Order: sequence, then structure tokens, then C-alpha cells
Amino acid sequence: MQNVATGWPKKITVERKIVNLLSRSLYSDFPRAIRETVSNAYDADATLVKIEVDLTKKEMVVEDNGNGMSVEQFDKYLRIAGTKAEAGFSEKFHRKRIGRFGVGFLACFPFCENLEISSKREGSDLGFTASIPTKRFVEGAGEEEDVSNIPIDGYNEPYPGKRHEHYTRIRMTGLTELVDDFFKPRPEKKRISIESETGMVRLRWQLCETLPLDFENKYSELAGRLGSTPIGMEVWLNKKKLYRSDPGGQVLASSEKTYIQLGNLKFQYVITTNWEIIHPVQARGIKIRLNGVGIGQRTYFDIEKESRTFSRLNWLTGEVHIIEGLDESLTLSRDSFVWSTDYEAIKDFFHTVLFRVHYRVENVSSVEKEIKETFSMEDTMSSVSPEEVIDRSIQKLDSYGFDIVHKTRDEVRERKFPITIDKKRNVATVIDDYPVSELTQRGARIRYKAFDKEKSLREPVRLAEDGAIEVNTSYPVFEGKTKGDILKRIHVLLFMAKNECKNVDEMYNYVVRRIKEVFK
Repeated sequence: MQNVATGWPKKITVERKIVNLLSRSLYSDFPRAIRETVSNAYDADATLVKIEVDLTKKEMVVEDNGNGMSVEQFDKYLRIAGTKAEAGFSEKFHRKRIGRFGVGFLACFPFCENLEISSKREGSDLGFTASIPTKRFVEGAGEEEDVSNIPIDGYNEPYPGKRHEHYTRIRMTGLTELVDDFFKPRPEKKRISIESETGMVRLRWQLCETLPLDFENKYSELAGRLGSTPIGMEVWLNKKKLYRSDPGGQVLASSEKTYIQLGNLKFQYVITTNWEIIHPVQARGIKIRLNGVGIGQRTYFDIEKESRTFSRLNWLTGEVHIIEGLDESLTLSRDSFVWSTDYEAIKDFFHTVLFRVHYRVENVSSVEKEIKETFSMEDTMSSVSPEEVIDRSIQKLDSYGFDIVHKTRDEVRERKFPITIDKKRNVATVIDDYPVSELTQRGARIRYKAFDKEKSLREPVRLAEDGAIEVNTSYPVFEGKTKGDILKRIHVLLFMAKNECKNVDEMYNYVVRRIKEVFK
């Protein structure tokens, strides 16, 4: 029975199905519970949040310097738990509120046996401490016990002469097996995945992906293009400051410091690449942030489910910052969106953008690869003339919007390849006097040229007077990039085998071995 004078113990008004959902895995991911708690601190105008996780003591503490709660506000907080709150703005800094479902502290229930909340509101000389038997709530949700009858003990605490102080402190004790499971080593995972790291590294990663945080480098490409205003809140985990995830890389597409308007939607975005496969795998894809909070895993908006192959999607990363819209489409777990015309609109938008960006990355990287393979020649055999590779590369780069700059060898430092691609500056430098008359493969000099008309139809490959192997670029079956390239390689191999082998068996084994090397 409640003591009328003190107002304790109290009761929480929450439907059994809400706690049951929480206990059955809606918030089975430990970092999500922390996200909800920090989101509450953000809504309460906190500028500093400290998280301390002590696995030895099976305890976690989250403390913030937000507005704090009076005893009366805590009573109201208990009455609206699990219900949908109205959108609005915080009272001091007028931040757009993150929390909409009243599940902030309920999200912690499955992860501890007891939850202690201490708080004091600024301007008040009275604080309080409440003790919630979370284990009993979670177990009772699946049984016959009426969870609304479970008492919440606590007490009021006077703060004479400290009306200026304000804080909220949440202490979780008796961390459950769900927390133990999260921190268990996962050695079976690949090293390119964040899952191969320690539990604390994984926790830090997920919090940086989801919490409302500032970028560590406010001048980075991602921060600059999004034009994000400071969050105004620091978050520390075990005395280490957390920053918003920023995979870096070159910007391929963005909203250019403004925003895109699609119906009810208003958003900014940036897509970047490092021109190689992104590691860890969890950094691949586009992060959606709504009200500053990361929603679910990174995504390619299902473009990978289309019929064609996207070989360079894993080179792309980025972020979408939703300014207006999608609030009503957010699920209770805040990890995905239900179907809506607004969400379909943003999916269609990014299908178009990602298709265009991927096409550019895929083709520029293939041009660069062909140049390096043709003019390195350590392990591969070129099937086309160097001149043809250069001409073809210049045409492609020009069509992809690169500025083509022509220079001589004396004017450049990098002379290894005839074309140097500066992807960041969008410039391709061509060395006009690069020596490309012939290439060397395994000691054999290979030269590409058009033979005289009378020989062009009957002589695909020949030995020149100076000992070089000459490939007839006018030979009919050599036309066409894919088929022609393969046939040129085979003809050169057969010609080399004829000159180096003594009998048919030796020639056969030579060709088989070399085909494995050339077409590996």
C-alpha cells in the first residue's frame, strides 16, 4: 500500500503485452537498450552522458546532466510507459524529440534484474531514487501476475541549497545472460567483420552507428556535405568519447549542403567510396538517420535484389539524414520502417542514385585495372595493343566526365603507366610520349601492328626480324573486345609453344600450363 505522505511505493502502468514483447526479443540487442536511454537524455537537453559498463560487477550506469525529473514527473513517466507520445521539442534547447513510444527505460528491463533510477530536476530542492524489480516484470509478463501491481520502492531525497543541480542516473544491476551473450567472443566470424572484435569494441561500434553524435572531424567530406549542425551532446563509454561513424572516402554523390524534397520528405545524403572493398562489412551501405539516430543496419535500398549484378556495391558507403518525414513509418523497435509512400519514394530515389554511382565506380575501376594489367605484365599477357588500351581508356574516362590532360614524360613524376587517374580531382593525365611500341612477357617481346593487306587475312602472328612476336591487329577473328582478346592470347601462346617446344606432347603441356597462368 502506498504511503500517502511519501508517495512510495509506486506502480507502473504498462500493458502486459508491452513488457512481454520486450522480454521476447524486441529489445534483445543490448546496444538498443543503451540507445533508448541515451535518446531520453538527449530529449531531456543533456549535454553530457556517461556510460560505464562493469562486467565483473554485472553492472551498468548511465548518467546524464539533462533537465532531470521531479517526483511528479516520474509519476507521469510511469503512467505513459509503452504509449505513444506526441512529437515535440525539448524545453531548454528546443531539440526535436527522439522518443515517441515511451519505451526508453522499459528497453532496459530484459538486461538486468534490478533497475535503479535517481534524478533531480533543476530548480527543485527535492530528488528521488526508485528501485524497479525488472526481473519480476519480465518474468511476470509471461505469467499470470498482473505487472501493474508490482510495487516500485523508493524514497525522496532533499537537496538543500542545491536547486541548481540537475541529473538523471540509471543503474542496472544483475546484468542478465542477454548481456553475457552479447559480450561473448565470436572467433568463428571473419576478421573483416566487426563481429570478430571483442564485445566492448562491438558495443562501441554499434553505439557510434546509432546514437545522436557529432563527427570527430567536423571538416570531413561527410560532415561538410551534410552540413550537420552540432548535436550539442557528448557521450562517453568507459571514459572514451564516442563519435558518429564516418567511413570517409571520396564523395561520389550528395545533396551538396542543401536538401532534397520528395513530397513530405526532406533529407540530405552523401555517398562515398575508397575505391576498394570496404571493411568492416558492417560499414558497407547507406546509414539512415532519423532525428540524428541511426535506424537499423546500413542498406542499399534493395537495389542488390534486382536482376543485374552489382559487383562494386561493397565499395560504397554513406549516410542519409532525414530532416522531415518517416516518423510515422518507424517501427516500435526503431530499427526499420513499415511500408509507406514516403519510404517507397526514398527507395526509388536511391535506386536511381546508386545505379548511377555504381556504374561509374565499376567502369572507372575496370579501366584502371586494364591499364595496370597491360603495362605491368608481370603475371598476365596483354591481348590487345598498348595503343588500343590507351585510346579505349581515354574514350571511356572522357565519357565518365573526367578531364583529360595531355603531358610529356618530362612534365610528370609518375611515369609507370601511360595514363594516371586522379579519381578525387576527376582528372586523367595521359603521357603522350610513353613508349608503347611493344611489351615484354616472360622474356618475349610482343608487338601489336596491322600487317600488310596481302598478309592480314592469313597471318595472325609472326616472328619479326628482331626476334619480337608481332600480333596482327587486322586479323578478322581478333575483332571484338571479349572474343578478340581471348583469341589473341591463345594465338600468342600457340606461337610461343611452337617455337619453344620439341614435340607435340611438350607443346600440349606447355599450352595447358600457360593457359592456367594467363586466364587465372
